[in-house]
Amino acid sequence: MPTTIEREFEEVDTQRRWQPLYLMITVVLNCKMLRMIILMPV
Repeated sequence: MPTTIEREFEEVDTQRRWQPLYLMITVVLNCKMLRMIILMPV
């Protein structure tokens, strides 16, 4: 029983650690997409 709880906590910890990176990547990708749309000739 304790092992499953520890495992869950580890998963939560890794998610928390990776979240800022995912956020940065999505923001960068969105900025690139927006720039492409803005620079596209109408």
